[in-house]
Amino acid sequence: MANKNATPDLVGMDKIVGRPVKLNKVQTNEKEKSLIPIGDLHYGSPFCSIDKVMKTLEYCRKSNAWILLMGDLFESATRYSIGAGVYEQTKNPQKQLDELTEIFEPYKDLIIGSHSGNHEFRCLKEVGIDLMKIFCKSLGIRYLGYSINHILMVEKQRYIVFSTHGSSGATLRHTKIKKVLDIANWNDSDLYLYAHTHSIDTKTDEHRSYDSKNKTMVTKKRYFALTGSFLTYDGSYADMKNYQPEKMGVIKAKLFGDIHDIHLST
Repeated sequence: MANKNATPDLVGMDKIVGRPVKLNKVQTNEKEKSLIPIGDLHYGSPFCSIDKVMKTLEYCRKSNAWILLMGDLFESATRYSIGAGVYEQTKNPQKQLDELTEIFEPYKDLIIGSHSGNHEFRCLKEVGIDLMKIFCKSLGIRYLGYSINHILMVEKQRYIVFSTHGSSGATLRHTKIKKVLDIANWNDSDLYLYAHTHSIDTKTDEHRSYDSKNKTMVTKKRYFALTGSFLTYDGSYADMKNYQPEKMGVIKAKLFGDIHDIHLST
């Protein structure tokens, strides 16, 4: 059953005046709306907590939240991958694709799109097959590539959201969050979502810019988030490398329709 309030505009949203830009436009008439980025499942890894994934999806259904898939949904280890993943993974990439498609099928009406991550890139690099494109086509959801800007309309409020799977070798909390903060140097958005780091963290700042319409300087609050993962710690690669254990799960972004405001929670 389609969600009438979640209507991605798949046609004509790839350009704005001046230069080509990837855009994903979604709107709702609800007075407030939650956006929940879900990524870094690494489905097929023995450390993937599928129970936690299912609880998160059930929460999204109950709250009628928008779901944004952030990439690395699949472990998709090959014999050329770093580490012992090809021997540790509990399912081969085909089975990962089949089963994860079935898991997300009942929630596809909530999904506003899916990014691809470096683990999906493994199969693309080795055999030229893009698992995420196949996954998105099977579910009938939008394939977002590695990064994109969204225009999310909640009642009369417009929110510009930048999201990406990301690429970072950072291991410390302050260096992980720096990766998403740096994006604000070249992309002007209200909310920035960054996966890959397996961390949950949020920050805000205030940015001053010139409002040419009203001929005045205005201050805008911006929000930044690392979007978490669903990997357990004991015996994992993070455990072997002595990385700091991270909380599993997601961040939640609540967008309001009566005032221009975002609340982030974990």
